[in-house]
This record gives sequence, structure tokens and C-alpha cells, in this order.
Amino acid sequence: MTPFVVTITLLAVYPLSYAPVLRMVGPWKSHGPISVGSPSTYFVSGTLHLPVDGRELPVYQPIDWLIDETPLREPLLDWAELWGLRDVMVAAGNCRRTGFHP
Repeated sequence: MTPFVVTITLLAVYPLSYAPVLRMVGPWKSHGPISVGSPSTYFVSGTLHLPVDGRELPVYQPIDWLIDETPLREPLLDWAELWGLRDVMVAAGNCRRTGFHP
């Protein structure tokens, strides 16, 4: 295999691996009750549930950037939707954009 084919394959597989890996590790992390400045949509039974993103999976921080800052947002979110994770990735982007992360 030529280095070009290997490079193109890795560039395609890497971003597409984010959703399956996120599904395997669990897309939500739980925090104890936090009331000050917390978005109520993340509360479930008195516990704060936030989406997992590149802060917990640093190898995927470049993919978070692609989702937040480039036209690849919709294709990557459509791919995440196939894994049942579109809402999680949108919520993670909202947390990154607002700086909300306890």
C-alpha cells in the first residue's frame, strides 16, 4: 500500500471513529448536584449530566474543532445520529461554546 492510500484511509477513519468510540465509553458523565449557573436541561433526577467530548477523550479534540468550526459539522453530526449521539454532540458543542464545564 502506498503512503498516500494509508494517509487518506487514516484521515477518513479517524473522524468517523469518534461516534462509535463515544458510544462504547458512554456519552454522558454525571456530576453531583450543581445548582449555580447550570443549564436545567442537563439535570436528571437532581444530578448533572454533561456530554463527554474531547476534554475526556483528548485524542478527539481536533474532531470537536471540526464539528464546531467547519462545514464538516453537519456530515459529522449526521454520522453521529446513526449512532444515536447527535444530541450528545450538539450538547457538547453548546458546553464548549458557553465555557460551561464544572
